[in-house]
Amino acid sequence: MALSIDTAEKLSTLPFLAEIDRLKAEVMALRPLSADKEGRVMQKFRLDWNYHSNAIEGNQLTYGETVAFLKEGLTAKGKPFKDHLDIKGHDEAINYLLSLVKDKDYSLNESEVRNLHTLTLKENYFVDAITDAGLPTRKEIKVGQYKTSPNHVQTPTGEIHYYASPEHVPMLMGDLMEWYNMAKDNPTIHPVVLAALFHHEFTAIHPFDDGNGRMGRLLMNLMLMQDDYLPIVVKQGNKTEYYQVLRQADAGEMIPLTEYIADLVKHSLSIYIKAAKGESFEEEDDIDKEIALFKKSLREDVLKHKKDAIYVEKVIKETIIPFFNMLIVKLKHLDDLFVEVEKILEFNDGFNNFKFELESDGFINHDLDSLFSNYSSMNNPFLTVESKVLYSLSSFKVYFLFNGFTKRKIPTNISLNYLVSFQEFNYYVTRQNAHSDVLQDVYGQNKSKEELTTAVANEVKYFMEQLKQYV
Repeated sequence: MALSIDTAEKLSTLPFLAEIDRLKAEVMALRPLSADKEGRVMQKFRLDWNYHSNAIEGNQLTYGETVAFLKEGLTAKGKPFKDHLDIKGHDEAINYLLSLVKDKDYSLNESEVRNLHTLTLKENYFVDAITDAGLPTRKEIKVGQYKTSPNHVQTPTGEIHYYASPEHVPMLMGDLMEWYNMAKDNPTIHPVVLAALFHHEFTAIHPFDDGNGRMGRLLMNLMLMQDDYLPIVVKQGNKTEYYQVLRQADAGEMIPLTEYIADLVKHSLSIYIKAAKGESFEEEDDIDKEIALFKKSLREDVLKHKKDAIYVEKVIKETIIPFFNMLIVKLKHLDDLFVEVEKILEFNDGFNNFKFELESDGFINHDLDSLFSNYSSMNNPFLTVESKVLYSLSSFKVYFLFNGFTKRKIPTNISLNYLVSFQEFNYYVTRQNAHSDVLQDVYGQNKSKEELTTAVANEVKYFMEQLKQYV
C-alpha cells in the first residue's frame, strides 16, 4: 500500500488517540524525573526492548541471559555467538538513538538508516538460503547495504509473502523518506500514526537482506521518542497478533495496526507515570522476576532424594495439582469458543488403564487418597494397601480436548496433551504436542507460585498461538 498524507490525516482523527494525548500531557507535567527514577525506568525499557525485539527474530537468549550479558558481560553457555553479537549491536543502536533524540535538529535520512543497520548487525555474515531452483546455498548478509536478491518468506500456512524486489528498493525507500519528511511537519498527523505507518511501509519494503524487523522497530521508536513519547516494546509472546495487524495493513486495513501501536504507546506512558509517582512499575514478566528465575537456573541440582511415595506425593500436591488448577482456570475463559471441552486424567497401574474426567473448575478438589480410592492398590497384587496407586506410578497423562471451534465452519479440534512422569531422581511435566518440558526439577525442590504462574502463562500463549492459526 502506497502511503498518503490523506490516509495519515484521517487515521489521526481516531478517538482512541485522545487517551494517548491525555497520558502524554501527564508525562510532560511530571518531567523532569530525578536521575534515579529516570535511570530505572529507562533501563527497564532498554532491557525489554533488547530482549523482545531480538527474540521475535529467533534469538535464543532468554531474558535473564540477555540481562546478564548486557549488565555483567556474561555469555550464556551453549548459546550461539551470533545471538550475543545481535544483542550487543541492538543495544548499541538503542544507545545511539537515545543520543539522537537529544539533538533537536536531527533529521532522519536514508544514509542514516543504512548506518543504523550497520551499527545493529555489526558485521557481514552468512546464512542458509534456497536458490530460485530450490537448491540449498549460502547467502552473505552485507550490513548497511540494501538487498541484492529477493528475501520473500514462507508463512506458517505455506504461502509466500512477497516483499519489494531488490531493484525497486532504492526508489521505494526514497519515496518513504519523502513521505516521512512531509508527514512529520504536518500538524494534523498524529505522531503515533506517523510512526505506525512508517513502520509498516518499511517492513513491507524489507529493504535489507536481514534485520528488517529490528530496524523497523528501532526507527519507529526513534520517531516516537523524538516527539517526547517513550519507546514501545512488541513482546515476543504477542508476535502472532503483531504479525496479524501487519498483514491486515498489507491489505490496506490500517486501523488495526494503528490501534495496536497506540495500545503499546499507552502502556509505555502508563509505566513512566507510575515510575514518576514512585509507584511500582514491575510487570509479571519484569526484570526482577526474570533475574530471579535466571539465577535459579544457574544453580546445580544436587541430587539428594530418590523417588519414593513421600516425595511423589509432595510433588503432586505442591506442584502438579496447583499447576493444572491454574491452567484450567485460565483456559476456562476460552471454553465458550468450542462446542465441547473435555479434561481427562489417564493412568495405568501396571494392569489396567483408567480414565478420570476432571472437574470443570479444578484439576483435583478432593483428597488424593479418596480420589483414587476406586483404583486403590487392590487392583495390583504387587502393591501394598499403604502404597497408593498414584504415588507408585511412573507417569500419568492429562488431556485438554477442545472440540468444534465455533468461529470456523470447518470442524476444528485443538488439544493440549501432558505427560507427568516420575523418574529416579527427577519429575517432569511435558507437553507432548511439541515435546516441550513445561516443568521439571529434582525431588525435594518444588516450584514456587511465581514459577507456576510463568509456566501457566507460557502454556496459554502456546494454546492461543495454535488457535489464532484458524482465525
